[in-house]
Amino acid sequence: MASLSFGLRFSAVAASIGLLSFGVAAAVGSFSRADAQGLGPEVTGGVQPYVSVSGTTPTSGTNTVYTVPADRILVVTGAIFSTVADLYEGSTLKVEGSSAAMLANSNTVAGGVLSSGNGHLVFNPGSTLVISGSASYYIQGYLAHP
Repeated sequence: MASLSFGLRFSAVAASIGLLSFGVAAAVGSFSRADAQGLGPEVTGGVQPYVSVSGTTPTSGTNTVYTVPADRILVVTGAIFSTVADLYEGSTLKVEGSSAAMLANSNTVAGGVLSSGNGHLVFNPGSTLVISGSASYYIQGYLAHP
């Protein structure tokens, strides 16, 4: 009788474990798939999405220094000029050269956001990056999908 009782108990425990496993498998299988979606511009599409341009503008007028590809935006993260010069997107003023965003001097210990490389200035697809003024310059950023 004792051995019959042990056999029944063992069978009941094994059946319970089997049902529990089946229930967990069914629950996991019923979960919906989760896909991440982009929250903004993506830095993809090319071996080297980073852009840096440097040089000296030849005249004190407007000088086009870079043309953004038609299928990308340009996010300028840093810009340093040797003199006060304005930064334009085509004919639209983006940053005045004497603004706090651009300047690095003794009053701004870390410098402006662009001169310290912490800017996020967006230029539209197909637009031109223009410097107004005569200056040596270095501009850095990255291309992204709009």
